[in-house]
Amino acid sequence: MATFRNRTGKWQARIRRHGHKDITKSFITLQDAEKWARQTEVDLDKHSYRSNTLAEKTALKDLVERYMPEVTPTMRSVKADTIRLNALLRKPICQINMLALTSSKNIFLKKFFY
Repeated sequence: MATFRNRTGKWQARIRRHGHKDITKSFITLQDAEKWARQTEVDLDKHSYRSNTLAEKTALKDLVERYMPEVTPTMRSVKADTIRLNALLRKPICQINMLALTSSKNIFLKKFFY
């Protein structure tokens, strides 16, 4: 069951379930918090809940920087791929977090790589 509390002008929803970590999120209105909590509890009941906290904290830049030393050296076109990836890191799209990356923003990636 979800609990709600007002913290510094925002409403915090907290869902506690046996066998799961506590899930919390803050909202401006109580109605938004209640709606999110109901939907999250339904997802937990259906075993389809997926946490997005890591995606919110990870930018495309972080993934590219990890990809370059781990995957690129195993490929045949190391030099060309490194040049492309370094150019991509200079673009504003790399500052977007993975949760906010949408298909309209992916059009840029298609133009860049193909």
